[in-house]
Amino acid sequence: MLAEIPKNKSEIPRVGLSEFKGHNLAYARVFYEGEDGRLLPTKKGVTFKLWMLPALFEALQRTEDEARTAGLLTDKAA
Repeated sequence: MLAEIPKNKSEIPRVGLSEFKGHNLAYARVFYEGEDGRLLPTKKGVTFKLWMLPALFEALQRTEDEARTAGLLTDKAA
């Protein structure tokens, strides 16, 4: 796990790297706290092959730019 992005009291999105069947992957997945206090993955999330990361970054940057242009995003945390 490389980063956690607090969402609310019950869900914590995590971003990281993993490996599955010999493939190196990047993921963004929502986790929740189980009864034993451990964070457990939900089905909410997405996994990308690493070669897809540059296109994902570009798409996210365009989305941020568009949101700022439309006045939907400021530097303040919501």
